[in-house]
Amino acid sequence: MYSCYVKEAKTYYEMDDARKAIGTEYAKGHGLFVNSSDKNSAWRLRSPHNTYPTYAYFVNYNGEIGANYAHYSNYGVRPACWVIIDEAKAAEHQKEELRKQQEELKAQQETAEAEKIKKEQEELKPIDANINQNDSTSINQDSTSNTSSENEQIIIRDGNTIIFGLYYNKDDKTLEPLKWDILEEKDGKALIITHDVIDEESFLPANWYVSKKIKIGFLKSTEMCFNISKDVPNDIYANNYEYSNIRRWLNNYFYKTAFNEEEKKKIQLTLVDNSLSSTSVETNDYVCNNTQDNIFLLSQKEAYKYYKTSEKRNAKRTEYAIKKGVDRGVFWWLRSPDYKDSHYACIINDYGDVSSYSVGSAGLGVRPVCWISLK
Repeated sequence: MYSCYVKEAKTYYEMDDARKAIGTEYAKGHGLFVNSSDKNSAWRLRSPHNTYPTYAYFVNYNGEIGANYAHYSNYGVRPACWVIIDEAKAAEHQKEELRKQQEELKAQQETAEAEKIKKEQEELKPIDANINQNDSTSINQDSTSNTSSENEQIIIRDGNTIIFGLYYNKDDKTLEPLKWDILEEKDGKALIITHDVIDEESFLPANWYVSKKIKIGFLKSTEMCFNISKDVPNDIYANNYEYSNIRRWLNNYFYKTAFNEEEKKKIQLTLVDNSLSSTSVETNDYVCNNTQDNIFLLSQKEAYKYYKTSEKRNAKRTEYAIKKGVDRGVFWWLRSPDYKDSHYACIINDYGDVSSYSVGSAGLGVRPVCWISLK
């Protein structure tokens, strides 16, 4: 199976009207965008753009052929293939394809089981930050590593910004001083957020966990989806921050990479409010339990509280973040779930507005937040 490329779309559908397509109810239920005026939907072609390497072609809802970012979601799929017309050969072909599918499914199940065992043994540490503080697992470090013996970092303040810790800035070879903005200060403590978008992470990857209540991208609940995370309950939603990949990344990889032991003592373990009161809506069925974290993200409500205008919510990307794939303008994650859809979480978009995006999407940035002691 494959998608048409641009030349085929023009050859087999000579007129724009002939290329128009309506999505099935199943596709609409899995995130397909539907144009409100004519009920048509856009669908992807397999041709890459000849100028912009991150673009791919598609047929728009009006039948015209265009191009945009290849990782944009909400586009339809129209599979194409050559078929054998002879009935006997078709039956034999179908039988062979079924056998291949069964073998593929078996292989995927074995791979998922192997990944599960590996993650349990090596990566899946307890998610609560108060447990992680005592986690002796260390990140592979070289001469640039942020260790207390080699890099005795202190808090360097300049007005409402500070230098605290080290992280990758231009590439993944060298850790450099990390700049933060002070959002709030009280009782000798400060709430800080990185000045720039410093890395790319998905909220909850599509290949991590899928169950009956989780919708990510085009996946909902199929036999091809596997639970490879022992500590994730079956009844959580995809935009659950407590069990999200991004929370685990913040309190494990980022925490261990950016701070030495002396700096970690400055970071305050925080009871993070993930309740309805941390959002800006009256109802939200997808809010999760409060969490205890060293590092976290801003909530929807905090984004409005600390940044009064869209302009102030805008952020720049580091060179490292760009190389990691932060290419949807400058979008960065918040921790609050979208109130309308279980597979969307709140973000700041490239206009500085509070919006939402699919939690399985790549290309969105991270601005870590934490409380530190200034004493």
